[in-house]
Amino acid sequence: MTLSTATTSEIRESLTTIGNDLTKIKDAQGELDGQRKSQVQQANQAFESQLKSIRSTLGSTTSLSDAEAQLSQAFQQLASAYEDTFSKIDCG
Repeated sequence: MTLSTATTSEIRESLTTIGNDLTKIKDAQGELDGQRKSQVQQANQAFESQLKSIRSTLGSTTSLSDAEAQLSQAFQQLASAYEDTFSKIDCG
């Protein structure tokens, strides 16, 4: 699916799927230690909030191209938070 071929309902459905995947990640947080768990929770909450905002305004006050930019930024922020959190793990 690309921005030029996607419909608003298809994008909403994809955002719901992403939200479901985020729930799976949240369910696995219990396996992390205190500090990492807190960092992942904060990152997930921020991402989830952005996702809900995009989904709720898509097609009304948010255009498809704006949604794409906002979603891209949200993913980058989530990835950065995960990298910061998990780069500190010593597997050796």
